[in-house]
Amino acid sequence: MSARPLDLIKLVIDTNYPRVLVSAYDLANLERKQQAWVASGFRGFRAAGGFVFLDCGVFESYWLRDERWDFRHYEKVVRAFERDFHASFDGVVRSSPVRGLPMGFQPRDVVKSLGLVPDSQCVLIGHATTPERLVKVVIALAKFALARRRGQIRASPLVLAVAERECGTGVAQRAGTIASIRRSLDRIEVPVLLHVLGCGYPASIAAYSRAGADSFDSRDWSEAAIDWRNFSTVDFSLLSSTCCPCKVCKKFRIDNLQKGLLHNLLFYQTFSIQLHRMIRERTLDDFLLQVLGTRTFRSLKNAIGKHFRSR
Repeated sequence: MSARPLDLIKLVIDTNYPRVLVSAYDLANLERKQQAWVASGFRGFRAAGGFVFLDCGVFESYWLRDERWDFRHYEKVVRAFERDFHASFDGVVRSSPVRGLPMGFQPRDVVKSLGLVPDSQCVLIGHATTPERLVKVVIALAKFALARRRGQIRASPLVLAVAERECGTGVAQRAGTIASIRRSLDRIEVPVLLHVLGCGYPASIAAYSRAGADSFDSRDWSEAAIDWRNFSTVDFSLLSSTCCPCKVCKKFRIDNLQKGLLHNLLFYQTFSIQLHRMIRERTLDDFLLQVLGTRTFRSLKNAIGKHFRSR
């Protein structure tokens, strides 16, 4: 059971969820009437205080083997839809690491992405074949972007992004990579926000937050229902069997897919608030120990501790 991208966008807008990430590739493949509806929806959504993150669509086009998707098509979508953030065009993921791309990003595409539109923040994406290399790539990307800012207001923040899967093979190694990136970014002259692509598991979000990540995105919420009590997932059709006590499950009588999606949106919103509170009250380690177990938690602390004495 799955929903179309348009259905997911409509659900987020209709429920006034505060944020949404949308693939430019998906928007480009909508019918014209559907594109017009989304454009209007985004205007109202942003006017009501929500923010829109427009992803570059390379991930979707890569897995669908659509070689037609390029910067020109991406630019057309970025200019057609209101947005608060737009990702740099990371066509680098299509290239063989054997053939080079030693910087981990395409300088030409970064420059074009940075200058694409003046009314949104460009989120710069770096890639690498190893976690160690990824740290160097992100720092090089940050310095490259700063060099392009000559004559501009240098105090405005940078936003950089890395894919969770490229940070390592387990939560501890990935957290260590993120901690290493964060330590290096903290030495840069302007504030830098670090976004983790493709991360939706709650315990991982908490672990990477502990390591210094600032924001996350994932498609997990649209693929299976999350059990609030133990973070396991079940098929949307089986959500009722978990006897979930959330407001959606208790009050709404709608089809399984829609109920599951609303259930997940409420979960992530609630979890984000709880995560902020744990960070503020310095109880995040207690939560991580509980959900990860002693052995994994110690590995996590050691991986992060290599880069921060205390955080």
